[in-house]
Amino acid sequence: MTHQPELSFVTHRNHYLFSDYYLDNRVAERREWRDFDARPAFDAVSQLWQARRSALLNANEAQTESDWIRPLLELLGHFYTTQVSLITPQGNKIPDYILCPDDTTRIAVQTIQGAVGEADLHAALAVADAKAWEQPLDRSLPGGGVKTLHQHPALQIDFYIRHSGLAWGVLTNGRLWQLYHKDTSKKLDVYYEVDLPALIEAGDVAAFKYFWLFFRREAFVAGSAAPGAPAWLDLVLAESAAYEQGVSDSLKEQVYEALRSLAQGFLDFPGNGLTADAASLQAIHDNSLIVLYRLLFILYAEDRDLLPVRENTTYRESYSLQALKRRIATEIDRGQPAAPTMSSLWQRLAELWRVIDSGDPFLGVPAYNGGLFKPANHPFLETTRVGDLHLRSAIDLLARARDPKTGTREVVDYRDLEIRHLGSIYEGLLEYQVRVASEPLAVRKVKGKEVYEAISESPSLGRGKGRVESSLSEDSPLTPSLSPLGRGGRNGAEILPGQVYLVTDKGERKATGSYYTPDYIVQYIVEHTVGPVLEEAAAPFVSEDGAVGDPGGLARAVLDVNILDPAMGSGHFLVAAVDYVARFLVEKGAEEDGKEGKEGNGESQLAYWRRRVAQACIYGVDLNPLAVELAKLSLWLATVSKNKPLSFLDHHLRCGNSLIGARVADLPLDAAGPTSAQQRKSRKAQAEEAAARAAGQTSMLDDSAFAGSMRTASRFMGDIERLGSETLADVHESERIYVETVRKTTERARRLADLWTAQHFGLSIAPEQWSALARHMLHGGGIVLPGWAEIIEEGQQIAAERRFLHWELEFPEVFFDQHGRLQGDAAGFDAVIGNPPYGDILDRLTKSYLLNVSSISTGGRADVYADFIVRVVDLLREYRSLGFIIPNTLIDGASFGAFRAFLTSQTTPREIMDFRTRRVFSDAEVMTMIITIQKLPIDVETLLQYRYLSEPDGDFRDAKMLLAASSSKPWHIVNSVTRKISRPGVCVPLEPGIGSCHDAGVDYKWKNVGWQERGEKTRFSQILFYTGPKRQAGDYPLVKGEDIVRYCVAHNQNWLIHDFSKYRSPETTVLVYLDYAQVEEKILTRQTSDRLQAGIDSRQLVPAKSVHTTIVRTASYSSRYVLGILNSRLLNYIYQLRTGEVGRTFAQVKLYDLRQLPIRRIAFATPVDERERLAEKGRRLYGQFCEKWDYACVLGFVDHQLAQEPERADVVHDLLAFLAGQMIDLNKQRQKLERAL
Repeated sequence: MTHQPELSFVTHRNHYLFSDYYLDNRVAERREWRDFDARPAFDAVSQLWQARRSALLNANEAQTESDWIRPLLELLGHFYTTQVSLITPQGNKIPDYILCPDDTTRIAVQTIQGAVGEADLHAALAVADAKAWEQPLDRSLPGGGVKTLHQHPALQIDFYIRHSGLAWGVLTNGRLWQLYHKDTSKKLDVYYEVDLPALIEAGDVAAFKYFWLFFRREAFVAGSAAPGAPAWLDLVLAESAAYEQGVSDSLKEQVYEALRSLAQGFLDFPGNGLTADAASLQAIHDNSLIVLYRLLFILYAEDRDLLPVRENTTYRESYSLQALKRRIATEIDRGQPAAPTMSSLWQRLAELWRVIDSGDPFLGVPAYNGGLFKPANHPFLETTRVGDLHLRSAIDLLARARDPKTGTREVVDYRDLEIRHLGSIYEGLLEYQVRVASEPLAVRKVKGKEVYEAISESPSLGRGKGRVESSLSEDSPLTPSLSPLGRGGRNGAEILPGQVYLVTDKGERKATGSYYTPDYIVQYIVEHTVGPVLEEAAAPFVSEDGAVGDPGGLARAVLDVNILDPAMGSGHFLVAAVDYVARFLVEKGAEEDGKEGKEGNGESQLAYWRRRVAQACIYGVDLNPLAVELAKLSLWLATVSKNKPLSFLDHHLRCGNSLIGARVADLPLDAAGPTSAQQRKSRKAQAEEAAARAAGQTSMLDDSAFAGSMRTASRFMGDIERLGSETLADVHESERIYVETVRKTTERARRLADLWTAQHFGLSIAPEQWSALARHMLHGGGIVLPGWAEIIEEGQQIAAERRFLHWELEFPEVFFDQHGRLQGDAAGFDAVIGNPPYGDILDRLTKSYLLNVSSISTGGRADVYADFIVRVVDLLREYRSLGFIIPNTLIDGASFGAFRAFLTSQTTPREIMDFRTRRVFSDAEVMTMIITIQKLPIDVETLLQYRYLSEPDGDFRDAKMLLAASSSKPWHIVNSVTRKISRPGVCVPLEPGIGSCHDAGVDYKWKNVGWQERGEKTRFSQILFYTGPKRQAGDYPLVKGEDIVRYCVAHNQNWLIHDFSKYRSPETTVLVYLDYAQVEEKILTRQTSDRLQAGIDSRQLVPAKSVHTTIVRTASYSSRYVLGILNSRLLNYIYQLRTGEVGRTFAQVKLYDLRQLPIRRIAFATPVDERERLAEKGRRLYGQFCEKWDYACVLGFVDHQLAQEPERADVVHDLLAFLAGQMIDLNKQRQKLERAL
């Protein structure tokens, strides 16, 4: 017997446009809401409804508009146009209405001759479109024939919003009135909705404000409430966003404490029998995260009405997490104690988890399955539990957050949190390790990072010195639950002995999710990487006018697109890809067996396609198994539909090391070890080699049994993709096929690949054993030689520890055809997107392995993002693209030459969006860029589209970079100026063409001392340097970066002690490069600057750390000539164009960039007498310029010398050297005057 559902009246339906909490709790506090008397408006609309309701029930679109919508618009105070033609990329289109603020604007728009564009509508308020009475607004019109854009109402209003340039759109079918905003309308299901007849029939005048105040003319008009005030809709949108951000920020800290509370609860509960050994703490950490994921899913599902909190009283009041979290909040606020030794809350949660996994008809809960709640997947949670005290704290920390306006702890409405917030909040948790304190600890901030430190080692922490106070307030539920002594404990301890605390592998308290990618970057990468692939897939089915003749064929083609994120983290990129592809399918009118969101099945077309795309198109890999679970959770929350099971995702979301794994073509059956077959080959070359191989080495590709297993695995993986997840039976069948067929079919090949790869990581296999062992692993049977069992076990252990991932065997349908053969050019992923790891983070063995299999080196300062790109290029289908956000070191980094050569030989970099000094990741000091790369070798050269920020807060500028095939040279912007400079023979680099540049002066540091301890040491600068009168005869004059400006090097009485060497010790390094300092003449360049500032020193000053030294080594060139070039506006332009240091907080002139600067080559061919005569003439012309301030004579002289055959560039060299000397003298005079003043 099923329980009768109970429906409650809803005043409005906010579908993620505004904050539900704001609408339900805050909006009524606004003066505009309080002061508005809704009775007259309600009566007028009610009267209109009573007069028209009977006629509307069968009204078509025209009748609905004339009888109901237009009269309503007039009651709402709108001035509107009708049938105005709008200019769009798809030709002129006609939205039903343009809403205007006044009649003057309406007349101006209505009387424009021809179609209107954005500029014509700048004074309008919104665009509106009307449909027939009760026509569904979330799906296309039923019926056959060609599909066009305008059959889907939500897609249509988005189209009108984007091409009218207006911020707001109104969509209505008479009954439902929806608001869309330009920033989110493209998502199609982000809107605010009111069921107007239901509001009228309810007779609730106060509730009627949710319609009237949001759709009346004044809602769109700025200044309606008060002069200068934003429009009502803009205000509600902005304050909603501010509230959501505040909640997200609060939850970041509270989720950390919730994880800590759960871990403490597992450790403390008597029946668990857990100790603080490393294995137990790791299990506690992992399963605490699973509990958090489960709670998070339920919080989202209940607040988004995916669980029956509205419809089923029994579920809502007796079993829901909603009821439990409110009860807990009351208990905590009253100070009611809870026992750490009792587990009634755990038992109740366990029952709820079972219901969600298996379903319960009486409670109205469908079976969501999916694996997150499956007991067999998480056996630790079946045998252990968390006591009431700690579980209560964890639930409350997730359920309530501090309201930034009132300061009180309010219940969080998870409807308000987008899925991307989940990643920003939870992704950082993956970095933590659970530890148990053996002595009192306090939090201290070191170089901006919070770390735990023993109070015994820093007693001042106990007195509050340097201590960081917790962000949790005194009434936090965590305070009594984790610290019986209360906050501060004994000696001011934050963590007491026996208590759990969480730290990163760097020993830091906070893992902020530093590299969690901002949404606008994710959207850009998806659009520019996935978008072109979808257009290509759909092209055969779309006519020139955009109509689709075969919606089913189009759906199949798009669902065959394979999209990968090889370092998926929380799944942010994959969720965005799902949205993008699903929207594309809706836009094109795709169909699949009549299932896609048809009227009456309770699911929109967009929701249907999201679920299908997630299961068919999306692939992800991550090294962290908990990241894989988090990515699944993100995708489930983004795609879950009411009364539908969670999609089966295990076949495409896998845990493994994206960088370490064998290629099938490299797996020999008769060779003893790694061979030349492991050198890089294209997929096409591998397939050709396999087909042509008639003798010699035999690879696994030649094995018929292997081909049969790949044929089977590929076919069944395709079956899973096509099966979908419409019913629980579909999900179970997908799981059965994957586990019992696909995994078993590929298991032998995967185990063989593990053994082969493990040889790079310490596994030793005798050459004479390999062939028999390989065939035994692949086929079974045969003679088992002594020692094989140990070899296989060790290989499996290495594979498990390193998490090998053999791409072709993990995803056979991407690489093998229906006959079990590699697909050649057609093998691989269609689009790769993501934000790979950065930095030199790989261990020695992994670096050696990658160098061996790819032959690509990034030099001494290896960066793992380069290894990811090398690997991904191999996984890409020919002519397809990847889009990553990575550090911009690739462009001109000194150690990335080999990597640039690889990219320009194997691929074509298409576009770079360089953020330069803008910090994309708020907690990470790294300069980043978006790069799009196509797997297509450059023929001779190519122009790369380069967009860059010249200033952090500026707009992007467009430029080009010219890339030559197989070139390791830095990538530089090309324009009319740079082309002249880069002509052969015109310029040479400063080093080695002219001289040598050195980061050489004084270098000093403590050895083997981390940053945390360096602050405790005496600062070297206080020992080695001093300012003031010279103390000892042998002390050296010191020059700092701040002493250098253009053409001027000052000595401001700074000195280096002469006996510096006595401070050298095993703990310290003190290096002074006197051979570079004590030269006759050197050029000094200021290091800390965003522009070039150089001067000449002839006083043998010793440069400090913040100074670069350049010594001109080519005798013909004058140091003053080089100085003039370095300080010129031209070279500063080139420098800033290349480096992107402008506006950076701590801008640096890097030595590498200094060495690469172009200096005009001089031939020095003019006879000495003639050269001196012309130099004298140049000096005279300069004198004339000083008298008349007319520089035409000087420039004319220069042009004349350069126009000679051969050119007399050496004469210009002498003139520039002279002018540099004049600038030096002028600066000396200025300094003298400044001192006098």
